[in-house]
Amino acid sequence: MANSANSLVGNYEHAALEARIEITEANVANGQGKGIFHYESIEVPFALKFHFENSSGPITNLTICGSKDDPNQYLGAAGLTTNQGYPTIEVAGGLARTNGVISMTGVYKRV
Repeated sequence: MANSANSLVGNYEHAALEARIEITEANVANGQGKGIFHYESIEVPFALKFHFENSSGPITNLTICGSKDDPNQYLGAAGLTTNQGYPTIEVAGGLARTNGVISMTGVYKRV
């Protein structure tokens, strides 16, 4: 799907965490996509699953689930956006790595 104001595809940053969710694909026909979570020098690919409230929105719920081995890095999160222009995505979840778990919770703004 092309990057547009009506697509989830794009970059979303959380300035305070210095983290970024990059959604590279979002297929509205099946509610699946993929992307990369960026934190410091860590980049973890993830699968995206999303669904529009009442099949048309404007509320969109989503899940992010990904992993990268060697070193072990796993992430899982649930999210919500309330506007189909997708200016923000509110996310709750975390990134587990060999030396601890990092919260990725907060509001990510489209950049």
